[in-house]
Amino acid sequence: MRPVVTVVGSHPVGHEPTLKDRLLEKLRRRSAYAPAIHEAVRDQTEAGVELVSDGQVRGDMIEIFASHIPGMTVEDGPAVIGRVEPPRFSPLVLDYREATRVAGEVEVKAILTGPVTLCYSLEVRTDLYPSNDHSSLLKDVARALAAEARLLRREGASVLQVDEPILSAGVTSVKKVARYVNTVLKAFKGGTRVLHVCGDVTEVYLDLEENIDADVFDHEFAGHPENLEVVAEGDSPIGVGVVRSDTDRVESLDEVVGLLEKAREAMGDRIEFVDPDCGLRKLPREIAKKKLEVVRKARDRVFR
Repeated sequence: MRPVVTVVGSHPVGHEPTLKDRLLEKLRRRSAYAPAIHEAVRDQTEAGVELVSDGQVRGDMIEIFASHIPGMTVEDGPAVIGRVEPPRFSPLVLDYREATRVAGEVEVKAILTGPVTLCYSLEVRTDLYPSNDHSSLLKDVARALAAEARLLRREGASVLQVDEPILSAGVTSVKKVARYVNTVLKAFKGGTRVLHVCGDVTEVYLDLEENIDADVFDHEFAGHPENLEVVAEGDSPIGVGVVRSDTDRVESLDEVVGLLEKAREAMGDRIEFVDPDCGLRKLPREIAKKKLEVVRKARDRVFR
């Protein structure tokens, strides 16, 4: 079976919500970001992506959650201002629903920022939590995100990706925080659970495999080709990032094919997904689409 062409998540945003859009969302009629979601999904499907996202057009990976989870705010920067509680309703469900409507028969995956990355990105403005890395906050944020996972699973998502870029930064140990990540992953019962960690994972990959209950581990290999050697030592299914998300330069087909062939030689049938290194939100829209097109062409050439 050939690896599935997918995205890490974010896509350039071409539309901002109008007052009418926001009113419709408040009434839970549809996502306020419907036009931007439509554009993101169409760009992905036209480029040949087989497992798309809603584009994460609502904001960056922290704002998306801090803007609606009880106990958090984005006013004057993402922060904790009270007891963090699981949301009873999530606007991400509206985003997912809108994406599936536009995607047609193409599958849409759900994406959540992981509890560790989210906590470490928040300012604490309440005495309820001693710090943004305290176990009490990590536990409550994990519970809130687990509720998001259940809501998205109930909506019909069969693939959940949890993003934890902080785990490659060396600021905490995988073993210390694994239980919080697993709380979110385990809430997505019966679906495929993916952990995405970008950056240099050479020091943490084997710990990730050993401690995180993910079905697939997704990493970047275009920007960090050194990841290939250590990831090849594992045995879990892998998502292989083959184009960079931090440069406007569109990689040549030969360049991407070469990287993917090296990955295939090292990991064989462990390769489950082929995708960009990271989200493409900060790139020009036309560049993002061209990069996705190259990913699809490379997959087709290497895995005939």
